[in-house]
This record gives sequence, structure tokens and C-alpha cells, in this order.
Amino acid sequence: MRILYGAYLLWLVHVASAITPDDCHDSLFHVDPENCPTSYYRCYSSADGSWNIEKHDCPAGTGFNPTINQCDWIDNLPDNICDGFTDGPTKPPTSAAPTTHRPTQPPGDYKRLACYFGAWSFYRKNEGSFDIDDIDPFMCTHVFYAFANMDNHTWKAVAYDPWYDLAPWDEGCDGDHCHYDSFRRFNKLKEVNPELKTFLSIGGWNTGSGQWSQMAIDPAKRKTFIESAVKLAETFGFNGVDFDWEYPGSRDGADVEHDKEDFSIFVEEFAAALHAKNMLLSAATAADPVKAEVAYDIARIMRAFDFINIMSYDYHGGWENFTGVNSPMYHRQEELDAMHPGHLYNLNDTVNYYLSQGAPKNKLNIGIATYGRGFTLPSANSESGIYCPTTGPMPGGPYTSEPGMWSYIELLHAFNDDVMLPELPDATPKAWKTTVDGCYLAPYAVNGPYWVGYDDEISVSLKAQFINLRELGGGMIFALDYDDFKGAFGPRNPLGWKIRETLDSGKTLDPEFIIGDNSGCESAPVCNL
Repeated sequence: MRILYGAYLLWLVHVASAITPDDCHDSLFHVDPENCPTSYYRCYSSADGSWNIEKHDCPAGTGFNPTINQCDWIDNLPDNICDGFTDGPTKPPTSAAPTTHRPTQPPGDYKRLACYFGAWSFYRKNEGSFDIDDIDPFMCTHVFYAFANMDNHTWKAVAYDPWYDLAPWDEGCDGDHCHYDSFRRFNKLKEVNPELKTFLSIGGWNTGSGQWSQMAIDPAKRKTFIESAVKLAETFGFNGVDFDWEYPGSRDGADVEHDKEDFSIFVEEFAAALHAKNMLLSAATAADPVKAEVAYDIARIMRAFDFINIMSYDYHGGWENFTGVNSPMYHRQEELDAMHPGHLYNLNDTVNYYLSQGAPKNKLNIGIATYGRGFTLPSANSESGIYCPTTGPMPGGPYTSEPGMWSYIELLHAFNDDVMLPELPDATPKAWKTTVDGCYLAPYAVNGPYWVGYDDEISVSLKAQFINLRELGGGMIFALDYDDFKGAFGPRNPLGWKIRETLDSGKTLDPEFIIGDNSGCESAPVCNL
């Protein structure tokens, strides 16, 4: 991959103690000889052919296990892992043995990391298939099972996929219709990490908006749904419910006149019912200030919610006829025009809007996507900056198969495999040109007619530093099943763990990444719309 990070690349370089470029021979992870087995490092090849070195420390009580390429319990490490290292210990120190669980929270301010699991990912092909056992119970503070639904005849909360969600012995089930018992398996993650909080997320994009409008406006329907949702979550041991109506006042069937008020009443009643059971209520909410203004009385609903997860991604995608980065950090100068299609479509403006409407900053979790949004350009010779013409979404990836959406693990294969994926027939192996705009602080990559904006380990860390800088409640990941969860290209869950480590570190953005209006941060080429 040819990188055009400029000053952004300089942030990547963390030279580790006595490890020098002479020690670099590949881009794999290795035990740090200076601090074996509790640290490890990886070398990155820069555009000029030189090596940059990044060092990582494992959580207390763990060490780097080269057989699985990630941190592991000390007792699980190979006996000879430190043999031959004269500068480090020759065997794991006995005092570092874990007690009950791996620490998830360092000294200092507590930051949530709310992580969604899309249950439909179980049905993906080959290495894309994700199951409960693939969830690391120590990376996130809160995990969300997505999704349950509502029966729009009875108005009761129900399992979306009984075959996967439920067991044969559950109410209304049998062996022909319910099988995997995943609600219970999900909640058993708390047996591994008792500090973990589990949520049942109800709704999602595919459930539309109209049925929620019909439920929210009718006191009897609200009561039926709320009581059934509380019972469903309580039956399977969830700590709370996450409500994902996309969006009050928007999309087919929505009640523009009444949804905002009805949603407020519904949230207040739902929160009271859950809190009476010592359970929690959260929501996934719109990042677009225009949609949010139509949907939410923010000051009012935030008194009821324990926290919210702002979906600060999908600012651009294949539904548009021009290129755009999935999740920009700041706006560019031309986007200040209220008629521009990128107006307010960035993380900073989203956060500023919510705070201006009275949202407590400690109740805001900022969404970070572990997938990219891709486009197809008219030809390989077309203009390939931002806001450039497209003919449609990029073809779907080998696992997710959704046009215009590529998971991070799919992107890693596309960027690094010696043979290009058949889904991208007009691309050239390892010929991706990557650019990071100085305002967006997130990359996009181009190869032939294919254009994709996404987040990598650098940009997700910057977003986590932004969360720390603004003293927000934490981060949100959508979704666990899009990351490199099997560790095909290094340690498992590289994006998730980078976010977790950065939040825990308390590190905030360096001054050059704290950008205001008229900063001149624009650096990527742009087309005239």
C-alpha cells in the first residue's frame, strides 16, 4: 500500500526502548526482548522503505503468546518464550499471575467501551462467520446483542432469529425452530468477566421506523412492548436494553408530527420500568444533527437514558453519487456551506450538537466503525479525491457481501493478499493508494476504479483521544464481527484493542490534531460538485 499520511504518519512512530530498525525483518508481532513476556512489538515499513517500530504492553497478569499472536494468561505462555533474551527475564514472573480476571480499567477516569455483536454474522461464509466464542469478554465494558425485534401484531418484544437466539426448551420453541441458545451463551460471558455488562439491543435499521411510531403513540401498545421487553431481557440475564429506532420522524411510515414527543414519553416509561428492576437503558442515536433535531428532545431523554451510543459513522456511503469518507473527524472549509452534502457530517460537529442541546458529556458514547464504505469510480483514470463522481457502491466483500460496505478484515485481505479478491476484478494486488485528509484524520484508499473510506488503527486511536479530550463517556464499536477477530493479520481485534488501550491511557489529541474553523487542514484533493 502506498501511504500518503504526511504529518499523520509521524504520529504512528513509537520507537521502542532498545529495539532498533536493525531488528526489523518483517511486519509480524514479536516478543520484546527488553521486557519479555509482558511487551511485544511490530515493525511497519514506511513509504521510503525504512522501518517504524510500534511497541505494545499486555494488560497486567498477561504476556504475549506468539502461538496465538496476542496477549494471554501467563500460565498459558510457552515455557521457553524468553530463552535467549539476556536483557529480560528468562521465565514469566510468578508474581504476575492473575487473580480473578484481566483488568479492564486502569487508574483514572472510567471510560465505557460499548461493543455491538451482529448475530447475523454467524451465517457468514468461511472465516467471516462469528459466534459468541469469538467475543473477547475483557476488551469491552458493555456488549450488545443485536438485534431483537417487535411483533407488530401483538406489540411484544421477540427474538429476531429464534433458531440462533433461543433454545428448544424456550417458550414457543421446539427443536425444529430454536437451536443455538445464543441469548444465554452471550450472557455467560459474565462468568468469565463478572464486570461485563450485557444488553439486548432491540430494533435496528431493518425494522424500519413506522412500526415504532405506531407503538410509541399508543399508551396500551407502549405498555405491552415495555413489559415484554423487560421480561425478555430479564429472562435471559441481560443487564439492560438498548433501543435502536432509526429514526423517529424519519423514513417511511414515521409520524413526523408526533414522533419526537412520543419517543420522549416512551423513553421515560421504559427507563422507569427497567430501573425498577435495577436494569439499564441505552439507545443508538443519529449522528446527523438534522435527523437528531427531528427525532429527539435531547435534554429530556438524556435524563432517562443511562447513556447513548451515537452512530457517528455512515456520514457517506454508496447511496450517494460521489465519494465520501465514512467517519470524518472534523469538517473541511467547503462543508461550512449549509447546502453542501458534507455539512455537519463529521464527529466533531455531531458532538458539538449533542452538547449544545443539553446532553451530559459523560452519557455520550462515540461510535467507531470497524468497516468502511466503498464506491466505484467511472474508470480507473477518473478523479479519485473526495466528492468525486461515482457510478455506484463498490462490490460487496467476500464475507459480508453487502455492496458498498467492507469489514476491516475484508479490507486487510484486499490490501495485503498477493492475489486480488475476485470481488474486485479491476484492482491490482498491493497497489492501493491511501490518503488521509488533514481535517478528516481517517484514510481512504483507491485501487483502479475502487474507492473506500474506512478507519485503521491510527485513526481509531485518534478518535479515542478525541473522546478523552472532550471528556465524553466513552466509545462504541460497531461491530465486533467486522474487526480482524481471528487475528489473521496479527493480534485479534486490532481496532477494538487500540480503542480500549487509548481510552485507558487517558491520552488526548496532540495540538496539531485539535482543529478549529479556518484551520487550513484540508489536504486531500477534492472534486467540484
